Amino acid sequence: MHNAANRFNEIGRAGRAHGLDGAVRVLPEREEYESLFKVGILLTLKDRQGLNIPLRIERVQRSIKGSTRLFFVKFDRINNRMEAESLLDRPLLADLSLSDVPEKEALEDIRGFMLTDPSGLKANVVSVFDNLAHRIIEAEHNGNHFMVPWVDEYVLQIDNKSRRIRCQNLESLINL
Repeated sequence: MHNAANRFNEIGRAGRAHGLDGAVRVLPEREEYESLFKVGILLTLKDRQGLNIPLRIERVQRSIKGSTRLFFVKFDRINNRMEAESLLDRPLLADLSLSDVPEKEALEDIRGFMLTDPSGLKANVVSVFDNLAHRIIEAEHNGNHFMVPWVDEYVLQIDNKSRRIRCQNLESLINL
């Protein structure tokens, strides 16, 4: 897992507006970032004041122009061409902590792992599933099931050898 200060990475830049509904042209920084441009993914745009604005991808259209791969992306908070034009040359960032999550098939292997918390709380992993923002761990403690978002605020480290997942702040999730 990455620390909070380094968790965002520039994965591309917003280009010119495309169409009237607020879509923008995006050119990914690297080929490996192309997989991040899909419906439902949450990215962050750094605005002109330096603030991070979360934007969820609603639609993606891929295009190849010569040897360049282009993406035309429609974000949830951008509703017209004028708003899209205001994004020109703004960096698009992705949360690096999400890129450390293994593929879905490997996540199935953590069933039966023990979640541990500095407070002494211990819980067993029952299942893992995806939602649009991040993966979720379903855990069981004393017969009660609760959900743990797979983000840095809760999941700190996975030790496959000991079958333990070191977490923090689990007590805040038990009674939700």
